[in-house]
Formats: sequence, structure tokens, C-alpha cells
Amino acid sequence: MSIVACFVNSVAAVYESTSIVEYRHRDPNFLPLLVVEEEPDLQIQGSWQKIQIQNQSEIPKRTTFSHFVWKGKLYIAGGMQEARSAFLKDFWCLDLNALDGW
Repeated sequence: MSIVACFVNSVAAVYESTSIVEYRHRDPNFLPLLVVEEEPDLQIQGSWQKIQIQNQSEIPKRTTFSHFVWKGKLYIAGGMQEARSAFLKDFWCLDLNALDGW
């Protein structure tokens, strides 16, 4: 199984548990247990801007999805189209240098 398939399956397993989706705010009982560690290499300096993608195909709108940027590419996985709907088991990638479509 590829690393992408493993990631998508892991995310799907988490979101299929409704208890994790039920939490809307941090539980005050857990705040003392949180430890924040700063990693300067992970800090992004700059500002947000709207981008134009050459290929106008769009990914389905979603909520509660996972995303990350790695090596100049934006990855989006899973989520739901609306609360309590079926979990999306898809994985999208956008090259942030080319912006030529998903």
C-alpha cells in the first residue's frame, strides 16, 4: 500500500469516529496537558493571497479535511461535504509553483 493510501485510510479511520467530530472547542480539562514546542523551521513568514489556478477544475467543497504543504505542493485529503455526511476518501495535490491545476 502506498504512503498516500495509508495517509488517506488513517484520516478516514479518525473521522469515521463521530466522537472526534463532536468537539467544537478545546476541552478546558485538557489545556494543562498541552505542550507547545516552537520549531523555527516550520514557521512560515509572509501573508495570505488569493491565487489563480490555470486549470479551472475544482475539488469538491469540504469541511473537516486534512491539509499540508510539502516541497512546494499543497496536499488536501478527506473531509466531509457537510456535517455528518459520508467521509470523502480522496487526495488532491496542487503544485504551488506551477498553479496548473489539481
